Amino acid sequence: MRKLRVLLAISFMVLMGVHGSALAAGPLTHVTTVPLGAKAHDVVLQDDFAYVVTDLGLTIVDVSNPAAPVVRGSVSTGKTQGVAVKGSYVYVASQTKDLRIIDISDPDAPTIIGFEVLPGQTWDVAVKDNIVYAASFGGELYLINISNPQDPILVKRIGLLKWSNPGADALNLEKLNNYVTSGNALTTGVSVTGNALVTVDWGYGRLYYYDVANAANPIFRGTHYAPFLLKAEADPVNDVAYMLGAYGKFSGLFTVPISAMGSTYSTRYDQCPSCDFLPANHVIGQGGLAVSTNGKYVLYVGGGKAQLHVVDVSIPADRHEIVSVSIGEPQVGLAETIGLTSRGDYIYVAGGATGLQVYLFSGLSD
Repeated sequence: MRKLRVLLAISFMVLMGVHGSALAAGPLTHVTTVPLGAKAHDVVLQDDFAYVVTDLGLTIVDVSNPAAPVVRGSVSTGKTQGVAVKGSYVYVASQTKDLRIIDISDPDAPTIIGFEVLPGQTWDVAVKDNIVYAASFGGELYLINISNPQDPILVKRIGLLKWSNPGADALNLEKLNNYVTSGNALTTGVSVTGNALVTVDWGYGRLYYYDVANAANPIFRGTHYAPFLLKAEADPVNDVAYMLGAYGKFSGLFTVPISAMGSTYSTRYDQCPSCDFLPANHVIGQGGLAVSTNGKYVLYVGGGKAQLHVVDVSIPADRHEIVSVSIGEPQVGLAETIGLTSRGDYIYVAGGATGLQVYLFSGLSD
């Protein structure tokens, strides 16, 4: 009997070691929805507020009580796909080819204070130090100096090239290492975590990785081919980049070790033993991607009849989806953003026509 108890205890510990977080976490439940009067595309959090961009502009929502969010102020910026926040300012990527800087010190009356015309239609933004990175759907990454928020200045352009044939690696890598200023990628996402900047091509599919220890001087560190990449997030602590594939059978979550990439060669999803692909159970053509603050979960949303997915990535050799739920029909176009983010155990989804949705996943922050 003692031997049986020992065997049962060992079996339980092994099970917990393999799928412990999956057993302890969840369920995924819908908490509330905030109608916004326009299709929501992206959301970021700071302090007690969610900053949501829509087809009309920016809306500020008080989420100090996640179960009862309250809309505070809004300002018109035109159709906007991406948003970033730092301190008293929000930065929005407008499809009217510009960057707008919004003073949010009064959440009831946000005010546009800065404006910079950009060469291309911007799809996403990220910020580090005094530099905003704006991703253009025409294949360029714009660097804007925001030291003076009332007078932002475009200081650099980096061209992003699309290709899938490995025969083109040498030529395109040479161009990327020489920091060409024009590109042809369909760039739909950019994000910064620590000193790692990642951006993507949705055309053929490609991840571009830059070191931004010096925010104003990105250093090209590598590129990875995976098909139809819509969004990407880097997790330097755990040496992994997550990518959202968004087309047909390539809909789902791709991964690549950051340390596997280099500036003189291109890695590929289908020739990389340490890379993963977790296919979605439905077709994705639009969506968003986020990593939980503890790095144990990846969250993504996508599809015409969109689903929110929670993926356990706490054990690299056993990444697996825990749950997915329908969020309704966002009614957004191909390659458009359905952004999401999390804080604690709450997930906030900019769900297109469905508004700002709030979900609870117990254990997300453990």
